Amino acid sequence: LVFDGEGGPFYTKSLDEGATFGSPMAIVDAASRKPGLAFDTWDLAVAADGRVYVAMGNNAWKLKLPQDEWGLYCATLAPGAKSFSPVRNLNHKPSEGFSLAANDRGWVTACFLSDRLFAMVSRDRGDTFTASAELNPAWNPCNCCTTSSAYGRDGRLAVLYREETDNRRDIYV
Repeated sequence: LVFDGEGGPFYTKSLDEGATFGSPMAIVDAASRKPGLAFDTWDLAVAADGRVYVAMGNNAWKLKLPQDEWGLYCATLAPGAKSFSPVRNLNHKPSEGFSLAANDRGWVTACFLSDRLFAMVSRDRGDTFTASAELNPAWNPCNCCTTSSAYGRDGRLAVLYREETDNRRDIYV
């Protein structure tokens, strides 16, 4: 479970099907914290090996920080680790609508909206990601909405988003 609380985003888990939860763990490392900068959670993906991935955004635009800081951030909790990895800026561009998907082969996909629908793929458990790639130039996603992504049992990636072409807004997968 991820949630935003006083002091930033937190992660906790339950080992008894949600009856109780462990102590919350901060997701954002101390080095990533700057005066006035606030991170917020967008999505969570858990890989088959228990590795936890968290997608986050922030209020860098409100602080008038450089636009390459207005993007998709990620932190990872490795199995058995006591803290999350340092926060990483994955796309370095103004964007929102973040989602993550992880599969049992170590692949992680990060999706986001920046006037178009983009994805970045990691095939090494999130250590590195490809450059962002537009999924289809014919698509016109609603920028004020979000994405959702998941890997199916067959290994294919499904991405859900809201289309706005000709103001006929509807959900597409």
